Amino acid sequence: MISYAEYGADFAAEFGLSYDGSEPYLCSISLVFDDASKMVRKLALEKDHPLFAKLTTISKKMMDAYILDEDEIDEIFKNS
Repeated sequence: MISYAEYGADFAAEFGLSYDGSEPYLCSISLVFDDASKMVRKLALEKDHPLFAKLTTISKKMMDAYILDEDEIDEIFKNS
């Protein structure tokens, strides 16, 4: 799931996808990112585990690709 979210964000950034015509694709990326965040949190790993760094990197990519904004990312991390 983490890879899907990352590749999806990279694809959206590279090809300039927007919510005008690609909404189902972008929504699925956000939902997968949310699910992946929840699963990583349930693993009860230490905060310095590489998966947390990976999620942070992907969250920045998602903001850069305009898939999620900062408030949405904060909400995902808060509820995970």
